Amino acid sequence: MDEISFFGKALSEPMRIRILSLIARKEGIKAQEMAEKLDLNPATISRHLNILKNCKLITETKQKSHNIYFINHSEFRRWAKQLEGEQFLKVSD
Repeated sequence: MDEISFFGKALSEPMRIRILSLIARKEGIKAQEMAEKLDLNPATISRHLNILKNCKLITETKQKSHNIYFINHSEFRRWAKQLEGEQFLKVSD
């Protein structure tokens, strides 16, 4: 149940939902650009991005001196399958 709790925590913060939405719309965006668009300081955006990376919801690629962030579509599909099948719930009779 730890994995589902971690996933839920990652998505429980409204700013992280906004970050995911921005990444999804702009597929391939720098942290600095996100910080500017969302009016956040670099430390705050970095903290949110780390939580999303640890949950594997986003990936990053180094490009010159910047990290570029992407949605991890395969992880979202995996979660959708788990939630559809309710595989994370173990209910006993």
